[in-house]
Amino acid sequence: GQETRVEALERGDQRRADQLAARKTVKLAWLKARLAAIQAWRTRRVDQYSTTITRQYEATKGRLSTYVDAMEQALTRSMTNRAAATKSRMGALTRTLSSELTGIDNSIDGLARVNANNHAWLAAAVERVTDKVGTTAALEGDVTAGLASTKEAVRVLARNISLAVDASHSELDALQREVTPHAGMLTQVTELRRSVSSIQSLVNGLRSNVRRNTNSLDAGASRVSQSARATKTYILREIARLRRVLRETTNYRRMRRTQRQTRIQGWHDRIDRWNATLTTRDNLHRVRLGQEQVAEEEEEEAPPETTPPPPPPPVPPPEGTLFTAAGKPILNPACLRLSEDPGRQSSFLAQCMTQDCEQALAPAGGCRFHDANGFCYAARAAQEWCASQAPPNSNSTNAEDAVEEEAGGVCADGGGDFAMAPIGSAATRDAIAWRPFSGETWACACMKDCTCSATSCECASESAFPSGDAGHLFLRALSRPVVENAESLGKCSCRCTQN
Repeated sequence: GQETRVEALERGDQRRADQLAARKTVKLAWLKARLAAIQAWRTRRVDQYSTTITRQYEATKGRLSTYVDAMEQALTRSMTNRAAATKSRMGALTRTLSSELTGIDNSIDGLARVNANNHAWLAAAVERVTDKVGTTAALEGDVTAGLASTKEAVRVLARNISLAVDASHSELDALQREVTPHAGMLTQVTELRRSVSSIQSLVNGLRSNVRRNTNSLDAGASRVSQSARATKTYILREIARLRRVLRETTNYRRMRRTQRQTRIQGWHDRIDRWNATLTTRDNLHRVRLGQEQVAEEEEEEAPPETTPPPPPPPVPPPEGTLFTAAGKPILNPACLRLSEDPGRQSSFLAQCMTQDCEQALAPAGGCRFHDANGFCYAARAAQEWCASQAPPNSNSTNAEDAVEEEAGGVCADGGGDFAMAPIGSAATRDAIAWRPFSGETWACACMKDCTCSATSCECASESAFPSGDAGHLFLRALSRPVVENAESLGKCSCRCTQN
């Protein structure tokens, strides 16, 4: 019986072992099928991902190629238009400055003629004064001599009359003594005495007349002397005034000559910068269009070399518009920090361009005029003053070069299309063609009416594209579609890179 139980147990164990083996086989088959299904699903997903990535890559590549081609064509057209506009503006500036130089020369000739006339008039006036002084001195001497001789004659006449009266009295007394014995002669003596009294009255009247005439002659001589002194004082005062006018005229001509020389030097420096800019643009133009085509255009379109005439004298800007009392330019904060510390361009240049860009788009802003570093003057009054000093032909489209028209070399002009009226000539806000800074060592680009991150941009319009010479800095952000967001209106996103 014991062996039967053992065999039964063994059979049970074998049956359970067979069952476990069968279950293991089924489980292994299921796992193998599951693994095969997972591998098939993975293969399908990898193929789908590969297809999607390939399709997206081709779409992105096509979009970027189209964008690069469009940008290249736009840059080519822009360079061509700007070169033509620059040539036109330089010709117009040359003609304007020629006419202004002619006007200055005519003014100088007029001043020279006025100066010569003043010299001639002064010489004639001095000669007349000399003659009048001599005539007055001679008249005064004649009056003095005549008065002395008259006084002497009156004294002699008075003495003679006194002697005659005394003699007449003596003769009358003797005659009376002689006639007294004769009673009939008394009446005649009385009449004779009355006659002598009448003669004495006449003598006294004559003495009074002589005194009055003497006083009148003294008063006349005094008046003539005073008139001569007043005339002499007036002539000396006029001579001093004419000398002062002549000195001021000489100083003014010297100042105008100095200002003219300064402006001539400034124009020479400006022409050198223009030539350097044109040389750089011509090199870029040759790279894009080819050496032979550019050479033909230069032979057909190159203007004859002429010496630019000097500009008119500068007008100083009002205080508090372009510069502070300490002489620092009034710029946006980041630009001001950058101008004070040029070594930190990598930190502040993009911020400076962002602030200038937003100023250019602001309704009450405008960023047409900038300083020598290319940074916008922040004050609206500065922009308006520079616009009032700009030449009439400086509002041409696509004008970029410095036009330092009547402002003493402080208002660098980006062009009339950089701002709307009254600062510039842009017809609408969308037509504002402001561009960010680009120099020999740094180049910048800005997305107007946009806020951009490293990988995307949100703009007021889906058609926004970068402006400036470093547009490639936004290629990664523009690889995705631009998100339209009205809150980005008036904002700018600028990036700069070192050349």
